[in-house]
Amino acid sequence: MGNLVQGRSKYSDEDRRRAVVEYCVHGVMRKVAETTDIPESTLSHWKTKADWWDGQVSAVRSEINDHILAQNLQIATKAGERVLDSLENGDEKLVVDKETGQHIVKRVMPTGKDSMVMGGIAQDKAQRQLGLPTQIHGNAADVQIKSFIEEFRVAAQSFKEKQVNVVSTQGCEDESDN
Repeated sequence: MGNLVQGRSKYSDEDRRRAVVEYCVHGVMRKVAETTDIPESTLSHWKTKADWWDGQVSAVRSEINDHILAQNLQIATKAGERVLDSLENGDEKLVVDKETGQHIVKRVMPTGKDSMVMGGIAQDKAQRQLGLPTQIHGNAADVQIKSFIEEFRVAAQSFKEKQVNVVSTQGCEDESDN
């Protein structure tokens, strides 16, 4: 990183970078002032007036996001390994040994329901990662049935309207015949 300011200043570039990091972590100038010993008025001036502030905040937030993403990937990897172990070897469960009466750890296979939930979630995550839809959509037969129902509803409504017209027309002819 280059120099944040040109010329002489009471605060070094390192002081300024630390202030930005503290701001990104805490989000409150009062707390930044407490942790850096830089007056809140100076910090507020940097935030509102200094041309380097926004760029430094963006860089720090990007670094924080990269760190969080890396952690999330580690968590997902470990969770995936744990799920695979559970599906292959069962879950560890504390049980009482019937012969000795002592507590022991025993592997118990997950239920079919638990296995389906784990598999479904994994499939959903894989589809999201590949950019594929994750919701269940009706198949072509469902679409055809819905279309047929709508056509039938429209036809029935049209038939009703024609019936009303025939009855009202007949009523008029009956009255004119008298």
